[in-house]
Amino acid sequence: MIRQRLAAVCSAGLLIVCAAVSLGAESASSNSVVPLFAIVHPNQLVPPVAGGSEWSHVVMFLDETSRILTLSGTNTEQGTSLELHGPASPGTTGKLRITSPGAQVPIAIGPLTDQDLWLLKRGYMYLEFAGPDGPHARGQILPIAGVSY
Repeated sequence: MIRQRLAAVCSAGLLIVCAAVSLGAESASSNSVVPLFAIVHPNQLVPPVAGGSEWSHVVMFLDETSRILTLSGTNTEQGTSLELHGPASPGTTGKLRITSPGAQVPIAIGPLTDQDLWLLKRGYMYLEFAGPDGPHARGQILPIAGVSY
């Protein structure tokens, strides 16, 4: 079943997601891992930062059993911390919920609270790469629809 879903994701042209999903699929127990995704860019900050050309993508896996969020992807930002904020829809700000020292991915964050789990699974959290001079880039965290295991 997992391999069929991975094949469907790959055939849809989502190779980055497919590679990340296949990495986590073997160790995941059935129905306990939620795949998530964010495209991180300075223009997503509130207010947007004009002229930003660096962007990153982050693939995440939320293990509901351990309550750990694992992040992997590219990080072109030179931030010193990774922050999770919420609740917030795209274009709005949310309160700081979690700060992780160091902004380089891959990284694991947790354990998360019940509210964090609820917000993540519904797309009401975002991540920010921040530095001493403030936030550098933001990405709304969204569940990957149609992929479950």
